[in-house]
Amino acid sequence: MTGDAASWIGPVEDRRLIDLPGLVWRSVAFQPGDAQMLDYCGGRIDLPEDLRGAVPKRRSEFLAGRLCALLALQELGVHGPIERTGRAPVWPSGAVGSISHHAGRAVAVVSRQMPALGLDCEPLMSAETLAEIGHLVMDDAERALRPEGWDAQRFGTVVFSAKEAAYKAISARLADIPDFREAHVLDITGTDLRITLRDSEIYVRHILDAGDCITLAIPD
Repeated sequence: MTGDAASWIGPVEDRRLIDLPGLVWRSVAFQPGDAQMLDYCGGRIDLPEDLRGAVPKRRSEFLAGRLCALLALQELGVHGPIERTGRAPVWPSGAVGSISHHAGRAVAVVSRQMPALGLDCEPLMSAETLAEIGHLVMDDAERALRPEGWDAQRFGTVVFSAKEAAYKAISARLADIPDFREAHVLDITGTDLRITLRDSEIYVRHILDAGDCITLAIPD
């Protein structure tokens, strides 16, 4: 993709990170900068009022994520602003989607066909991080599901990310934020997980890409 972009953001990619029917993906690498808006290929994205005083990392993540989402929606032929409820995006009529980002990458996925989507993108955990939060991420029954050949850091990252994605997939129908331990992994087969959360059974697929774990959740 060509066009004038801020120096802190790279070219937007359209790779189908998880190849399921009816999905449109966009992702971009970026360096957090002191941005207040983003002008990309003639399209302008402004920060909402409550983020204008946020730290550069948060502002950059928001702008990069919204850029990916808007470009993905354009490919679907869906136009209109992405509103917000709290920190959650509210998608234009005719589409659902999800956005995720960390300090150097933003990813968005949208669809006309799915009932809802939950996306998460996490760098692989360090051994130190896993030792610190592993007891919050999974219980003994879930640890027993670790596939042969997976090290503890990959497994911990996948489970953490899958639960984050599962929550995002059903968050629109919840009146509160569930405790992380309310989500339970039922099984893992290859790239796929099944998770229960509240009254939902949620299918999650994951990939490892460029040092990140990317998970996509689709509720029943």
